[in-house]
Amino acid sequence: MALRKISQNNRLLFAGFTLMEVLLVLAMLSIIASATMLFSVSMYQSSLLTAEHSALVTLLQTARANAMQNKYQMAAGVAINPIGYDGYVLFNGTDFVSSDAASRIPVEHLGNISVAPGAPSQIVFSQLSGESDYNGEVIVLDASRGTTSAVISINYAGAIY
Repeated sequence: MALRKISQNNRLLFAGFTLMEVLLVLAMLSIIASATMLFSVSMYQSSLLTAEHSALVTLLQTARANAMQNKYQMAAGVAINPIGYDGYVLFNGTDFVSSDAASRIPVEHLGNISVAPGAPSQIVFSQLSGESDYNGEVIVLDASRGTTSAVISINYAGAIY
């Protein structure tokens, strides 16, 4: 019986986890953490692309609304990547270059998001009618992920979709 009491006391003295058990748990936690990080970075990049697409659509719709409402008694448009700006510029007038610099509203690109080559330098909507001078697609690209894109279609009638 005395032998049994000694072994129970030793067990209490050395109670806990072994080094291998602790290392195994740490390895499993690091694998879960790295998988979560990869997923969250992907979700962040996806949300940047969605936000950039929404920002450009909103700017185009605002320009069209300003032109149709004859807000400034002139046409309105959006310049895409104009010189001196990193992004888009909402402007009033028939041309970005001749528009009033004080009334321009710039919006910067988010992260590595940009507009694909081949997009027009500006899209202008006619005063009162809201008709567009561009008919086609504007493709918003995520440069960090290569093939990921969002498409904005615009027709001569001014519809943006």
